[in-house]
Amino acid sequence: MTTSYNGPADRFTLFSNIIHDKSGKPDRAGQMWAVSEWPVDEIMALANWAANEAEKFKNRKGQVCVKVQQNFYPKQSEAGNSYLLGVTKDHKPKREARPAPGLRLPGSEDRIDALLNEDIPF
Repeated sequence: MTTSYNGPADRFTLFSNIIHDKSGKPDRAGQMWAVSEWPVDEIMALANWAANEAEKFKNRKGQVCVKVQQNFYPKQSEAGNSYLLGVTKDHKPKREARPAPGLRLPGSEDRIDALLNEDIPF
């Protein structure tokens, strides 16, 4: 499988299978669950990245955190059951998208620069 992605490599990747609850219990309607088997090497890579490389911030509770990225892909098992494949990896900032020439509004560059330079309180 080839890809055109040319961004930074993932520091870790953890996979999970997320299953719809089929217990039939009314209080679990629409709920999902997961049990994952994560390789210790990938957990160690996550811990190393979080401790040494990731940008840290404080959440609303004042806890020091790192941001991870999670993607969910609909899949179907060999038995015909639908599930979501969850992929957890290090968060990468969005790449700057450059609008096509002529699509900028006059003065928009100044407003964008001002927004990027504002302090964001945590």
